[in-house]
Amino acid sequence: MKSKYLLLSLFLLIPAIIFITGCDRDDHDHGHEEMERVDIIDRTQTARPVIASWTRANGWNTNVLYELSVSAEENRTRVSLGVEVFNDHNEKIELCENCEFEIRYWIAQGAPQGIIDLSIDEDELFHGDHVYIYGLALGETEIEFILWHAGHADAATTPVTFRVLE
Repeated sequence: MKSKYLLLSLFLLIPAIIFITGCDRDDHDHGHEEMERVDIIDRTQTARPVIASWTRANGWNTNVLYELSVSAEENRTRVSLGVEVFNDHNEKIELCENCEFEIRYWIAQGAPQGIIDLSIDEDELFHGDHVYIYGLALGETEIEFILWHAGHADAATTPVTFRVLE
């Protein structure tokens, strides 16, 4: 009698395990990418030079990513930064609005708040392969660029300093 219940339990348990692990795999691993290198491009310049690079192995090749000037009367001055992201096979990850992957940024944990304006609508800040950063107050903070996928961050750079000057 016990072996009958044991067999029935195994018969019901195995499909349940397969279902649960299959759902977990689809929800978390589908389309997941890691960032190996990130290039930041100054879109405000005609030549659009790469102004900074980050690699997983070495971090940022600069201490200060950007210095944005903000006048006293106009605190909505912005910079437009393009971003190219590469995976561990040195393949460029496609970034675009409403695509599988987008680039975003956030203020690093513990960094000063209120230096850059994050109260602006996301549609104004994040554009798939480039971002706008608006100066709000004089000072410096640290930001991290994040690879955004399906409503969450798949990967993030280490923090880099962003300054807002007069």
